[in-house]
Amino acid sequence: MKARTKSALILLATFLIGGVVGALISGAVVSQRLENLEGLRTGFPRFMERIIEPGDEVQAAQIRAILGHTGQRIGSLRRAYYAELSSVVDSMRQQLYPVLTDEQKARLDAFFTRDRREAWKKRQREGPGLRHPGREGPPPGKHP
Repeated sequence: MKARTKSALILLATFLIGGVVGALISGAVVSQRLENLEGLRTGFPRFMERIIEPGDEVQAAQIRAILGHTGQRIGSLRRAYYAELSSVVDSMRQQLYPVLTDEQKARLDAFFTRDRREAWKKRQREGPGLRHPGREGPPPGKHP
């Protein structure tokens, strides 16, 4: 085999392997996000129940039923929101790429990679629950 043909095959194999690895990693990330969303569905009712502190088991069962249904609705809304948000951001990136220089593309890619990584680190540090100290107090519309 000629050196040029060998080089072309190695380059092609590298791109194919990169594509497969990228697809696997992307699938793992999406799967992890869906698991996190499912955790929110079950974590929200537990979190709210701790805040409410039901008086007895009868009240606790009623509260759990309401919170469980609400948690499912919130999970569904989050999944739809993140799917739409991801689609809009991907569309923006596709529209921007032809206009950007290689350096600008690299900065944009770094931003999205760093942003996701930092958000994940923050979530790991802070854990589930309220992460907005300024929002403490009564629910909206309820004044003391």
